[in-house]
Amino acid sequence: MRILRTADDVVAAFGGTKAAAEWAGVGESAVSNWIARGFIPPGWHFRMHEHFEARQYRLESTVFGHVVDEPNPKRRTAPIYSMR
Repeated sequence: MRILRTADDVVAAFGGTKAAAEWAGVGESAVSNWIARGFIPPGWHFRMHEHFEARQYRLESTVFGHVVDEPNPKRRTAPIYSMR
């Protein structure tokens, strides 16, 4: 089982930017943005996990922007609102 740890690893496992873009149904620039940001956006997590699991790959949580030791400064978080 191969382990994918970065967005670069994921794109390479697809066979490159063009192949990843075709799989996702987006432009190559969107996939290039995944690499530039360093993580795959949330809307792709489940589908991508299913795709690679069926092919005997394991995706580390770092692919999706999860950093255990420190927050990812590139990742945006949603604001927390109070209902008071």
